[in-house]
Amino acid sequence: MIKITEFGPKDRGLLKRFVQFHWHHYKHHPYYVPPLNMDLLGNRLLGEKGLLTNKHPFHKHAEVVYFLAERDGTVVGRIAGCINHRYNQQHNAKAVIFGFWEVIDDFEVAEALLDKVATWGKARGMTSLLGPMSFSTNEIVGVQLDAYDTLPYYETASNFPYYVDLLDRYGMRKAMDIIAQKLDFTNGAANPKLMERIDKIANRMIVRNGLSTRPLDLKNIEAEKSIIRSIYNDAWKENWGATAFTEEEFDLTADKLSVVADCGVALLGFVHDVPAAFFLILPDICDCIKTNGSIWSKFDLVRVAKLMRNKRRTRRGRVTLLGIKKPYRRSGLDAVLYRDALRHVRQTQQFDFIEVSWLLETNSLIISAGESFAAQHYKTWRIFEKALA
Repeated sequence: MIKITEFGPKDRGLLKRFVQFHWHHYKHHPYYVPPLNMDLLGNRLLGEKGLLTNKHPFHKHAEVVYFLAERDGTVVGRIAGCINHRYNQQHNAKAVIFGFWEVIDDFEVAEALLDKVATWGKARGMTSLLGPMSFSTNEIVGVQLDAYDTLPYYETASNFPYYVDLLDRYGMRKAMDIIAQKLDFTNGAANPKLMERIDKIANRMIVRNGLSTRPLDLKNIEAEKSIIRSIYNDAWKENWGATAFTEEEFDLTADKLSVVADCGVALLGFVHDVPAAFFLILPDICDCIKTNGSIWSKFDLVRVAKLMRNKRRTRRGRVTLLGIKKPYRRSGLDAVLYRDALRHVRQTQQFDFIEVSWLLETNSLIISAGESFAAQHYKTWRIFEKALA
Protein backbone atom coordinates (compact mmCIF):
# COMPACT_ATOMS: atom_id res chain seq x y z
CA MET A 1 0.00 0.00 0.00
CA ILE A 2 1.41 3.37 -1.06
CA LYS A 3 0.70 6.39 1.10
CA ILE A 4 1.09 9.80 -0.56
CA THR A 5 1.46 12.90 1.60
CA GLU A 6 0.81 16.32 0.08
CA PHE A 7 2.32 19.47 1.60
CA GLY A 8 3.53 22.96 0.77
CA PRO A 9 6.63 25.17 0.96
CA LYS A 10 5.89 26.24 4.54
CA ASP A 11 6.01 22.73 6.03
CA ARG A 12 9.66 22.58 7.07
CA GLY A 13 9.41 19.20 8.78
CA LEU A 14 8.18 17.42 5.66
CA LEU A 15 10.57 19.42 3.48
CA LYS A 16 13.46 17.98 5.50
CA ARG A 17 12.17 14.45 4.84
CA PHE A 18 11.78 15.38 1.17
CA VAL A 19 15.45 16.43 0.99
CA GLN A 20 16.68 13.55 3.13
CA PHE A 21 15.33 11.03 0.62
CA HIS A 22 18.02 11.66 -2.00
CA TRP A 23 20.72 11.03 0.60
CA HIS A 24 19.26 7.59 1.27
CA HIS A 25 18.26 6.86 -2.34
CA TYR A 26 21.76 7.42 -3.73
CA LYS A 27 23.68 6.23 -0.68
CA HIS A 28 25.60 3.58 -2.64
CA HIS A 29 25.69 5.40 -5.99
CA PRO A 30 29.38 6.08 -6.79
CA TYR A 31 28.74 9.10 -9.03
CA TYR A 32 25.93 11.00 -7.31
CA VAL A 33 26.78 14.25 -5.52
CA PRO A 34 24.01 15.51 -3.20
CA PRO A 35 23.32 19.24 -3.42
CA LEU A 36 23.99 21.37 -0.39
CA ASN A 37 21.04 21.11 1.98
CA MET A 38 20.92 24.90 2.25
CA ASP A 39 20.43 25.26 -1.50
CA LEU A 40 17.07 23.58 -1.00
CA LEU A 41 16.11 24.32 2.62
CA GLY A 42 17.94 27.59 3.25
CA ASN A 43 20.29 28.48 6.05
CA ARG A 44 19.69 31.50 8.24
CA LEU A 45 23.27 31.59 9.51
CA LEU A 46 24.69 31.68 5.96
CA GLY A 47 21.92 33.87 4.57
CA GLU A 48 20.62 31.23 2.14
CA LYS A 49 17.00 31.15 0.94
CA GLY A 50 16.30 27.55 0.00
CA LEU A 51 14.65 26.97 -3.36
CA LEU A 52 12.04 24.64 -1.87
CA THR A 53 10.88 27.12 0.76
CA ASN A 54 8.42 29.98 0.44
CA LYS A 55 11.23 32.42 1.34
CA HIS A 56 12.79 31.97 -2.08
CA PRO A 57 11.66 34.67 -4.57
CA PHE A 58 10.71 32.03 -7.16
CA HIS A 59 7.56 31.35 -5.14
CA LYS A 60 6.33 34.91 -5.74
CA HIS A 61 5.35 33.98 -9.29
CA ALA A 62 4.63 30.26 -8.94
CA GLU A 63 2.34 27.77 -7.24
CA VAL A 64 4.22 24.80 -5.79
CA VAL A 65 3.18 21.53 -4.16
CA TYR A 66 5.20 18.57 -2.85
CA PHE A 67 4.36 14.88 -2.54
CA LEU A 68 6.12 12.17 -0.54
CA ALA A 69 5.40 8.49 -1.24
CA GLU A 70 5.75 5.96 1.57
CA ARG A 71 5.38 2.21 1.78
CA ASP A 72 5.32 0.53 5.19
CA GLY A 73 6.56 3.75 6.79
CA THR A 74 9.57 4.08 4.46
CA VAL A 75 9.87 6.91 1.94
CA VAL A 76 10.08 5.40 -1.56
CA GLY A 77 9.70 8.47 -3.74
CA ARG A 78 9.09 12.19 -4.00
CA ILE A 79 8.01 14.79 -6.53
CA ALA A 80 7.28 18.52 -6.76
CA GLY A 81 4.55 20.06 -8.88
CA CYS A 82 4.86 23.62 -10.07
CA ILE A 83 2.82 26.11 -12.06
CA ASN A 84 5.38 28.68 -13.12
CA HIS A 85 3.23 31.60 -14.22
CA ARG A 86 6.16 33.45 -15.77
CA TYR A 87 7.01 30.40 -17.88
CA ASN A 88 3.42 29.90 -19.01
CA GLN A 89 3.01 33.55 -19.87
CA GLN A 90 6.31 33.71 -21.75
CA HIS A 91 5.55 30.58 -23.81
CA ASN A 92 1.76 30.90 -24.05
CA ALA A 93 1.49 27.55 -22.32
CA LYS A 94 -0.61 25.82 -19.68
CA ALA A 95 2.02 23.50 -18.27
CA VAL A 96 2.31 21.95 -14.87
CA ILE A 97 5.99 21.23 -14.30
CA PHE A 98 7.26 18.31 -12.28
CA GLY A 99 10.68 18.31 -10.67
CA PHE A 100 12.81 17.01 -7.80
CA TRP A 101 11.54 13.61 -8.92
CA GLU A 102 13.32 10.74 -7.19
CA VAL A 103 11.84 7.27 -6.95
CA ILE A 104 12.75 3.65 -6.37
CA ASP A 105 12.65 1.28 -9.35
CA ASP A 106 8.93 0.61 -9.04
CA PHE A 107 6.44 1.78 -11.67
CA GLU A 108 3.54 1.73 -9.22
CA VAL A 109 5.27 4.35 -7.07
CA ALA A 110 6.42 6.41 -10.06
CA GLU A 111 2.93 6.39 -11.56
CA ALA A 112 1.30 7.39 -8.27
CA LEU A 113 3.59 10.41 -7.89
CA LEU A 114 3.23 11.58 -11.50
CA ASP A 115 -0.55 11.13 -11.29
CA LYS A 116 -0.65 13.36 -8.22
CA VAL A 117 1.08 16.23 -10.03
CA ALA A 118 -1.01 15.72 -13.17
CA THR A 119 -4.26 15.78 -11.17
CA TRP A 120 -3.13 18.80 -9.17
CA GLY A 121 -2.27 20.64 -12.38
CA LYS A 122 -5.49 19.72 -14.20
CA ALA A 123 -7.52 21.03 -11.26
CA ARG A 124 -5.84 24.40 -11.91
CA GLY A 125 -6.53 24.44 -15.62
CA MET A 126 -3.23 23.05 -16.89
CA THR A 127 -3.23 21.00 -20.10
CA SER A 128 0.26 19.48 -20.20
CA LEU A 129 2.78 17.84 -17.88
CA LEU A 130 6.39 18.93 -18.46
CA GLY A 131 9.63 17.98 -16.80
CA PRO A 132 11.65 17.27 -14.92
CA MET A 133 12.63 20.84 -14.11
CA SER A 134 13.55 21.95 -10.64
CA PHE A 135 11.71 24.34 -11.06
CA SER A 136 12.71 25.96 -14.35
CA THR A 137 15.48 25.95 -16.93
CA ASN A 138 17.35 28.31 -14.60
CA GLU A 139 17.96 25.33 -12.31
CA ILE A 140 18.62 21.59 -12.77
CA VAL A 141 16.68 20.08 -15.66
CA GLY A 142 16.19 16.80 -17.48
CA VAL A 143 16.72 13.09 -16.93
CA GLN A 144 20.20 11.77 -17.63
CA LEU A 145 20.20 9.39 -20.61
CA ASP A 146 23.82 8.25 -20.80
CA ALA A 147 27.34 8.59 -19.36
CA TYR A 148 26.11 7.15 -16.06
CA ASP A 149 29.67 6.37 -15.01
CA THR A 150 30.70 10.03 -14.84
CA LEU A 151 30.65 12.46 -11.93
CA PRO A 152 28.05 15.18 -12.55
CA TYR A 153 29.12 18.78 -12.83
CA TYR A 154 27.43 21.36 -10.61
CA GLU A 155 23.76 22.10 -11.38
CA THR A 156 23.39 19.18 -13.80
CA ALA A 157 21.09 16.20 -13.32
CA SER A 158 22.29 12.77 -12.23
CA ASN A 159 20.02 9.75 -11.85
CA PHE A 160 19.64 5.98 -12.18
CA PRO A 161 19.20 4.59 -15.73
CA TYR A 162 15.74 3.18 -14.98
CA TYR A 163 14.24 6.70 -14.68
CA VAL A 164 13.92 6.91 -18.47
CA ASP A 165 12.04 3.61 -18.64
CA LEU A 166 9.60 4.72 -15.94
CA LEU A 167 8.77 7.92 -17.81
CA ASP A 168 8.43 6.11 -21.13
CA ARG A 169 6.06 3.60 -19.53
CA TYR A 170 3.99 6.46 -18.09
CA GLY A 171 3.45 7.76 -21.61
CA MET A 172 5.79 10.73 -21.45
CA ARG A 173 7.43 11.71 -24.72
CA LYS A 174 10.51 13.69 -25.63
CA ALA A 175 10.08 17.46 -25.52
CA MET A 176 13.75 18.42 -25.85
CA ASP A 177 17.18 16.90 -25.42
CA ILE A 178 19.96 18.95 -23.88
CA ILE A 179 23.60 18.05 -24.14
CA ALA A 180 27.01 18.53 -22.57
CA GLN A 181 30.27 18.90 -24.43
CA LYS A 182 33.62 18.18 -22.84
CA LEU A 183 36.89 19.95 -23.50
CA ASP A 184 39.81 17.67 -22.63
CA PHE A 185 42.96 19.76 -22.25
CA THR A 186 45.02 16.60 -21.72
CA ASN A 187 44.06 15.35 -25.17
CA GLY A 188 44.05 18.11 -27.75
CA ALA A 189 41.35 20.59 -26.74
CA ALA A 190 42.33 24.18 -27.61
CA ASN A 191 45.86 23.06 -28.51
CA PRO A 192 48.35 25.66 -29.80
CA LYS A 193 47.90 24.78 -33.50
CA LEU A 194 44.14 24.94 -33.18
CA MET A 195 44.33 28.22 -31.26
CA GLU A 196 46.57 29.71 -33.95
CA ARG A 197 43.93 28.97 -36.58
CA ILE A 198 41.13 30.33 -34.40
CA ASP A 199 43.23 33.45 -33.71
CA LYS A 200 43.26 34.38 -37.37
CA ILE A 201 39.48 34.06 -37.64
CA ALA A 202 38.84 35.88 -34.34
CA ASN A 203 41.17 38.75 -35.18
CA ARG A 204 39.42 39.34 -38.50
CA MET A 205 36.07 39.45 -36.72
CA ILE A 206 37.41 41.84 -34.07
CA VAL A 207 38.45 44.36 -36.69
CA ARG A 208 35.41 43.90 -38.93
CA ASN A 209 32.73 44.07 -36.21
CA GLY A 210 34.34 46.12 -33.44
CA LEU A 211 34.52 43.26 -30.95
CA SER A 212 36.25 43.28 -27.58
CA THR A 213 36.22 41.38 -24.28
CA ARG A 214 37.23 42.17 -20.73
CA PRO A 215 37.27 40.31 -17.42
CA LEU A 216 34.42 40.78 -15.01
CA ASP A 217 35.19 43.49 -12.45
CA LEU A 218 34.63 41.67 -9.16
CA LYS A 219 35.33 44.89 -7.24
CA ASN A 220 32.34 46.54 -8.91
CA ILE A 221 30.11 43.50 -8.85
CA GLU A 222 26.75 45.23 -8.30
CA ALA A 223 27.05 47.24 -11.50
CA GLU A 224 28.38 44.18 -13.33
CA LYS A 225 25.43 42.06 -12.17
CA SER A 226 23.00 44.50 -13.77
CA ILE A 227 24.81 44.16 -17.11
CA ILE A 228 24.94 40.36 -16.89
CA ARG A 229 21.24 40.01 -16.00
CA SER A 230 20.30 42.17 -18.99
CA ILE A 231 22.44 39.99 -21.27
CA TYR A 232 21.12 36.76 -19.75
CA ASN A 233 17.44 37.61 -20.05
CA ASP A 234 17.86 38.90 -23.61
CA ALA A 235 20.08 36.04 -24.79
CA TRP A 236 17.81 33.29 -23.44
CA LYS A 237 14.36 34.87 -23.85
CA GLU A 238 13.57 33.05 -27.11
CA ASN A 239 15.19 29.76 -26.11
CA TRP A 240 13.01 26.72 -25.76
CA GLY A 241 11.74 26.47 -22.18
CA ALA A 242 13.46 29.61 -20.91
CA THR A 243 12.10 31.74 -18.09
CA ALA A 244 13.52 35.20 -17.46
CA PHE A 245 15.10 35.82 -14.06
CA THR A 246 13.58 38.43 -11.81
CA GLU A 247 16.14 40.81 -10.33
CA GLU A 248 15.82 39.16 -6.92
CA GLU A 249 16.25 35.63 -8.33
CA PHE A 250 19.26 36.66 -10.37
CA ASP A 251 20.92 38.32 -7.40
CA LEU A 252 20.54 35.14 -5.33
CA THR A 253 22.07 33.02 -8.08
CA ALA A 254 24.89 35.48 -8.72
CA ASP A 255 25.73 35.72 -5.02
CA LYS A 256 25.91 31.92 -4.79
CA LEU A 257 28.22 31.59 -7.79
CA SER A 258 30.40 34.51 -6.70
CA VAL A 259 31.82 32.27 -3.94
CA VAL A 260 33.94 30.52 -6.58
CA ALA A 261 34.00 33.21 -9.30
CA ASP A 262 37.46 34.41 -8.27
CA CYS A 263 38.81 30.99 -9.27
CA GLY A 264 37.16 30.92 -12.69
CA VAL A 265 37.10 32.87 -15.93
CA ALA A 266 34.39 35.51 -16.38
CA LEU A 267 34.36 37.65 -19.51
CA LEU A 268 32.04 40.31 -20.86
CA GLY A 269 31.88 40.70 -24.63
CA PHE A 270 31.23 43.96 -26.45
CA VAL A 271 30.28 45.05 -29.95
CA HIS A 272 31.38 48.65 -30.53
CA ASP A 273 31.53 49.04 -26.73
CA VAL A 274 27.92 47.85 -26.28
CA PRO A 275 27.61 44.95 -23.74
CA ALA A 276 26.52 42.02 -25.86
CA ALA A 277 27.65 38.74 -24.30
CA PHE A 278 28.83 36.98 -21.17
CA PHE A 279 31.05 33.89 -20.80
CA LEU A 280 31.62 32.17 -17.46
CA ILE A 281 33.79 29.20 -16.53
CA LEU A 282 33.66 28.17 -12.88
CA PRO A 283 35.45 25.49 -10.87
CA ASP A 284 33.20 22.47 -10.57
CA ILE A 285 31.51 22.77 -7.19
CA CYS A 286 30.42 19.11 -7.30
CA ASP A 287 34.03 17.98 -7.40
CA CYS A 288 34.76 20.23 -4.42
CA ILE A 289 31.89 19.09 -2.18
CA LYS A 290 31.51 15.41 -3.09
CA THR A 291 31.03 13.27 0.00
CA ASN A 292 33.10 10.37 1.30
CA GLY A 293 30.31 8.50 3.10
CA SER A 294 31.12 9.76 6.58
CA ILE A 295 28.40 11.20 8.80
CA TRP A 296 30.22 14.54 8.85
CA SER A 297 30.06 14.88 5.09
CA LYS A 298 26.31 15.49 5.31
CA PHE A 299 26.76 18.80 7.14
CA ASP A 300 26.70 21.95 5.03
CA LEU A 301 29.34 23.75 7.08
CA VAL A 302 31.77 20.86 6.50
CA ARG A 303 31.00 20.80 2.77
CA VAL A 304 31.30 24.59 2.42
CA ALA A 305 34.69 24.38 4.15
CA LYS A 306 35.68 21.70 1.61
CA LEU A 307 34.49 23.99 -1.18
CA MET A 308 36.64 26.88 0.00
CA ARG A 309 39.64 24.55 0.38
CA ASN A 310 39.22 22.75 -2.95
CA LYS A 311 37.99 25.45 -5.33
CA ARG A 312 41.56 26.24 -6.42
CA ARG A 313 42.57 22.57 -6.52
CA THR A 314 39.91 20.98 -8.70
CA ARG A 315 40.97 20.13 -12.23
CA ARG A 316 37.37 20.33 -13.47
CA GLY A 317 35.60 23.45 -14.69
CA ARG A 318 32.21 24.14 -16.21
CA VAL A 319 31.09 26.70 -18.76
CA THR A 320 28.14 27.78 -16.65
CA LEU A 321 26.97 30.64 -18.84
CA LEU A 322 27.51 31.56 -22.48
CA GLY A 323 24.95 34.03 -23.72
CA ILE A 324 24.95 36.43 -26.66
CA LYS A 325 22.23 38.97 -27.36
CA LYS A 326 20.32 38.08 -30.50
CA PRO A 327 21.47 41.01 -32.73
CA TYR A 328 25.13 40.04 -32.22
CA ARG A 329 25.03 36.25 -32.63
CA ARG A 330 26.58 36.23 -36.11
CA SER A 331 29.27 38.75 -35.25
CA GLY A 332 31.97 36.24 -34.33
CA LEU A 333 31.77 37.23 -30.67
CA ASP A 334 31.27 33.60 -29.64
CA ALA A 335 34.62 32.64 -31.17
CA VAL A 336 36.40 35.59 -29.56
CA LEU A 337 34.99 34.79 -26.11
CA TYR A 338 35.84 31.10 -26.44
CA ARG A 339 39.35 31.95 -27.61
CA ASP A 340 40.08 34.43 -24.83
CA ALA A 341 38.65 32.20 -22.09
CA LEU A 342 40.35 29.00 -23.24
CA ARG A 343 43.63 30.79 -23.88
CA HIS A 344 43.55 31.83 -20.22
CA VAL A 345 42.80 28.27 -19.12
CA ARG A 346 45.64 26.84 -21.19
CA GLN A 347 48.15 29.48 -20.10
CA THR A 348 47.36 29.08 -16.41
CA GLN A 349 46.95 25.29 -16.69
CA GLN A 350 43.95 25.77 -14.45
CA PHE A 351 41.75 22.87 -15.59
CA ASP A 352 42.25 19.51 -17.28
CA PHE A 353 38.59 19.14 -18.20
CA ILE A 354 35.83 21.64 -18.89
CA GLU A 355 32.21 20.74 -19.41
CA VAL A 356 30.13 23.03 -21.62
CA SER A 357 26.59 22.56 -20.38
CA TRP A 358 23.89 22.49 -20.77
CA LEU A 359 23.08 23.16 -24.44
CA LEU A 360 19.78 22.74 -26.26
CA GLU A 361 20.23 20.14 -28.99
CA THR A 362 18.88 22.76 -31.41
CA ASN A 363 21.50 25.38 -30.48
CA SER A 364 23.71 24.69 -33.48
CA LEU A 365 25.62 27.98 -33.21
CA ILE A 366 27.05 27.35 -29.74
CA ILE A 367 27.49 23.60 -30.35
CA SER A 368 29.52 24.38 -33.47
CA ALA A 369 31.57 26.96 -31.58
CA GLY A 370 32.52 24.34 -28.99
CA GLU A 371 33.37 21.80 -31.70
CA SER A 372 35.74 24.36 -33.24
CA PHE A 373 37.83 24.08 -30.08
CA ALA A 374 37.65 20.24 -30.09
CA ALA A 375 34.79 19.97 -27.59
CA GLN A 376 32.99 16.62 -27.85
CA HIS A 377 29.38 15.76 -27.06
CA TYR A 378 29.54 13.21 -24.24
CA LYS A 379 26.35 13.46 -22.18
CA THR A 380 22.63 13.93 -22.83
CA TRP A 381 19.58 14.73 -20.73
CA ARG A 382 15.93 14.70 -21.78
CA ILE A 383 12.95 16.81 -20.81
CA PHE A 384 9.62 15.02 -21.25
CA GLU A 385 6.04 16.12 -21.84
CA LYS A 386 2.56 14.62 -21.89
CA ALA A 387 -0.81 16.07 -22.73
CA LEU A 388 -3.32 16.00 -19.86
CA ALA A 389 -6.61 14.61 -21.15
